[in-house]
Amino acid sequence: MGVSITRIVKFIRKGKGVIVAQSRNVYNYTYKEWTQFYGLSGRSVNWDGIINVSDFSVGDTMVINGTVSDKQRITISLYAKVTAIDTNPAIITAQSLYYIASGENGEDGNDGNDGVDAITIDITPPIILHKKTAANTSYAITIKVFEGTKQLISSNGSGSSFKCNVDTSNFPTGLKGNTVAGTNVYTLILVVEANSNPSKDIAISIVCRGVTHKRTVSFKTVADGQPGAKGDRGPALRGPQAWSDCAVGYMFQSGASGEEYKDVVLYGNNYYSCIKSHTKTASNNPKSATDTNSGLWKLADKLEIVATKILLAQYALVKNLGVEAIDMKDANGNIIFQAKDGNVTCNSGTFTNGTFTNVKIIGSIRNPFNLANESFDVDYSDNVAMLSSGGGWLDVYSMPWDVSQNGRRLTIVNYKWGSTMAQGQAVISAPNGKYFFEDGIQKSELKVSREIVEMIGYGTTTEFYGWIVINRIDLMTSQKYGHCLKALAFGTVSGRNSSSNTSITSNTFDGSKLTVSRQSEGLYRVYFPSTWFAYTSNCRVILTGRGVCYGASSAVKATMHSLGSGYFEVSVSDDASRNDGSFDFIIYNGSDFDILK
Repeated sequence: MGVSITRIVKFIRKGKGVIVAQSRNVYNYTYKEWTQFYGLSGRSVNWDGIINVSDFSVGDTMVINGTVSDKQRITISLYAKVTAIDTNPAIITAQSLYYIASGENGEDGNDGNDGVDAITIDITPPIILHKKTAANTSYAITIKVFEGTKQLISSNGSGSSFKCNVDTSNFPTGLKGNTVAGTNVYTLILVVEANSNPSKDIAISIVCRGVTHKRTVSFKTVADGQPGAKGDRGPALRGPQAWSDCAVGYMFQSGASGEEYKDVVLYGNNYYSCIKSHTKTASNNPKSATDTNSGLWKLADKLEIVATKILLAQYALVKNLGVEAIDMKDANGNIIFQAKDGNVTCNSGTFTNGTFTNVKIIGSIRNPFNLANESFDVDYSDNVAMLSSGGGWLDVYSMPWDVSQNGRRLTIVNYKWGSTMAQGQAVISAPNGKYFFEDGIQKSELKVSREIVEMIGYGTTTEFYGWIVINRIDLMTSQKYGHCLKALAFGTVSGRNSSSNTSITSNTFDGSKLTVSRQSEGLYRVYFPSTWFAYTSNCRVILTGRGVCYGASSAVKATMHSLGSGYFEVSVSDDASRNDGSFDFIIYNGSDFDILK
């Protein structure tokens, strides 16, 4: 949001203290980032790397100085109220109040009152460089106006709107302009005719709140220069050669005019570059008296060493390599590996025994099932097929129980592998002090029979507790065990001889409240949300009498009497006639089984 000079001064007088932040960081953001994130009034931001953090107290006004990256790095100062301080690390939390960017001052407000929000004009792009071409070329200049953080509409300049005026009649030959209507954006389309090279500073007037703001967009045409003359081929690097491998009488070249080579030699574990052409003798080695007096050699610079050791080699083993980008291509020229701009892209490959930290995976992850052989006490697979026969394993298997299994998800399938079918029940035993955790208890054994069992390893970095069983699913069982029954609600109706003293206690899956009413002696109606069921007939209720009939000593019998939209009725008795009494109930949706048919 913008602010007038009067408003800033008034604020400074009110604050506890105004302190400029000294930061290790360079705050350089776009204008949009400054205005809509950091500078939005009331926005809380954590500012780290504050060198003078000890100078601040909660309630002080902190001034954060920075630059605007997309506006020619103009300076900007953000005023924010300090709300929290952390000296280690040096972080200050502050709520944004106002900002001041370099440029035109806003109009002073009336004394004693806050000024109006500043007008911000965003012209994109401010400079256009056009290259002369044989075809028409179009450019779009967009103009947006903000009053504080509010974006104004493009109209006639009255009220909360702005108006742009561009005199296209004075455009140079080859440059034409027209406007495109928009709600919040004024767009100027510039068309450069083929083979034209116009250059023009385009004057734009923006009228807002009765004030005319002058802006200029620079339009320049550039063209390629004439090709220069072809230069001479420079000397080729030769080497590095070991000094001892060059015979006395060998002619070393420095790459001087007319010479074909520039020599680099290895002497005393250092590389030396020839700087004066000469013939090798027994005593003019690098760092010799002859070399010192005549200036024959110098320590080779990094460029020469890189060129000779790496770039000219077909294969190089490099201890430390610093490059801006790496591309690896297949035989068809397709990039299969790229390291560029801080990102690594690999389109094909096999990774073995690696550690990946904070990895986001988009797509499918597959860990194929493997048949366990003697044991699966190794990390070769998280999906294991195991076979049982006559109550035991065909082979002897052992589970892994060390701390490396912490967090590992393991799935065991006991069904078949190939033509071999699992038979009977199998048991895996846990070592002393380790357990299988299932159904709220710890077990020393895991029994499996025609099932899929999913587990997750549980422990700390120094201690492994065991395996938590998180799921069991029957798989092609020889007998039938059915499908899970899910309850919508369960509860108890305490039936008495009137509606006033009849009550219900219940629990529902979604927190809904159930109610009950006594219809007549021994007949009770329980109400539930009708939206639970698509059809009334899908409602299923399990009933059990509780205790004895009201005022009697005979056991209660509970029977479903009728079913309606949003309720069911229960008949209670101890003989052929109804008697008041209590009962327990469970409600479930029978349509859950329809998809199993």
